[in-house]
Amino acid sequence: MHTPSVILRAAVMVALIIGIADLLIATQLDPAHPVQLVSTDQVLVKAVDPYAADPAQNGVPQASVVLINTNTQATDTLLTDAAGEALFAIDPTGSYEVKILTGPIPLPLKVSVYDMLIIQKHLIGIKSIDVPQLLIAGDVNNNCNLSVSDLLALRGAILAASPLEALPWRFYPEDIQFFNPSYPCAGNTGLSYTFNAADYPGPDPAVFVFEGYAGGNVSGM
Repeated sequence: MHTPSVILRAAVMVALIIGIADLLIATQLDPAHPVQLVSTDQVLVKAVDPYAADPAQNGVPQASVVLINTNTQATDTLLTDAAGEALFAIDPTGSYEVKILTGPIPLPLKVSVYDMLIIQKHLIGIKSIDVPQLLIAGDVNNNCNLSVSDLLALRGAILAASPLEALPWRFYPEDIQFFNPSYPCAGNTGLSYTFNAADYPGPDPAVFVFEGYAGGNVSGM
């Protein structure tokens, strides 16, 4: 014959089992009903200068970031903030392309006569520029050819009374693989990021980083 204490303990155990089962159902922890991850509804784009004097403060402000919904072709454009970041709201079910436009940015020039000397040595064959990103930076007039015309444009920018916005910045995904490192502006794919919001579970935003190269800054300083 069961004593009252045994019956009470059994009743408590049954109540606990029922409570746990209800909790599993409520939180979808039942293996037959796994938790459904919610896609992110934000994307964070970072523009960074890999040659910044202080790596902790390498954000490039005022860069023009374009986000395209590839399903609807709707376009949104933001300028990066002082930290080099732009935060977009997105449709959690959407597909997107994001890129940063080439163009001048109102920042002090990162070039000097030393950069002109490096380009001169490259052009006459004394010492070649062999870093793809620096070849891109040296192509000031953006014609896929580092030449005397780029040297003259660089000289004009250095001598300009108001050098701000005189030379363009170019931005590439940080993980880009150049098709031809000695001719880096041609034949490349992946100059932007494409992604599905569903591939990035929330609540954190999807994050994409672009490296920016200041026009004429072939010294990487």
